[in-house]
Amino acid sequence: MRIRIIGAILALVLAVAGTIAVVLYVRDADRRAAEGAELVPVYVVSDTIPQGTPAERLRDLVTLSRYARSAVHPDAVSSLGELAGQVSTITLLPGDQLVASRFADPADLAAQGNVVVPDGMQEVTIALPVEQVVGGAVRGGDRVGLVVSTVDAEGGAVSRFVFHKVLVTRTQAGDNFVPDPSAQDAAPVATIMVTLALTTPDIERVVWAAEQQQNDRGGIWLTLEPEGADESGSRLVTGEVAFE
Repeated sequence: MRIRIIGAILALVLAVAGTIAVVLYVRDADRRAAEGAELVPVYVVSDTIPQGTPAERLRDLVTLSRYARSAVHPDAVSSLGELAGQVSTITLLPGDQLVASRFADPADLAAQGNVVVPDGMQEVTIALPVEQVVGGAVRGGDRVGLVVSTVDAEGGAVSRFVFHKVLVTRTQAGDNFVPDPSAQDAAPVATIMVTLALTTPDIERVVWAAEQQQNDRGGIWLTLEPEGADESGSRLVTGEVAFE
C-alpha cells in the first residue's frame, strides 16, 4: 500500500515538473521568436471607447504599442490622423487593436440610415416648416446651426444664433397643416421632422424655443453649417439693429 502511495506521489511530481518544463520551453520559444520578429507600431484601446466616439477624442483612450507584424490586424491604425473626422461604429474594449474598418464618416453612416449618436448625447425631434429647414435640404449626418426668434419682455421681436454645428441624426416628412383655418384661401404648410443630437441642457433650450414657435411667439430656423463655416459676428438682433 505504501509503495503505491509513493508511486502516485512520484507520478504527480513528474507530471507537474513536465508541465512546467513545457511552459518554460514555449515561453522561451515565444521570446526567441519575438526577438527575431519585425515590430511595428499599433494603437491599442486602453479605456472603453463607446460607439459614436469622434476620432478627435481617442488620444486619451488609446496607447501606442509595438507588436510583431504577424500579430497586427491588417487594418490596424498606426497614426490617429488616419481617422480624422470619423466616429467609431461599435464599442471598442480595452485590449482591442484600433482598426480603421471600425470607424466611418458620419455622412456615410447617414447614407445608410445609421447616424451614430455621440456618447452622452440624446435625440430630440422638432417639426419645422420646410422653408425653415433650408428648403428641405437638411439630411441625416448634416451639421446645422439653429437661429431662435422670440418676443422679448417689451413685446419686440429678437433673433440670435443659439447653436452651431449640431448633428442631425435623421429627417422625415411631417404633416401638412393650415396655420389659420378661418382665413380665406389659407394654404397648407409642409413640415419636416428634424431629429437632433444634443446634450441635456441644450435639449431643454431647443424644447423651449419649439414651445415659443407653437405658441406663435417665435420660431426656429436651421442653417446648413459645413465644418469651415465662420461662426463669428453673431449678435442679438432686434428692431433697433436689424437695418444698421
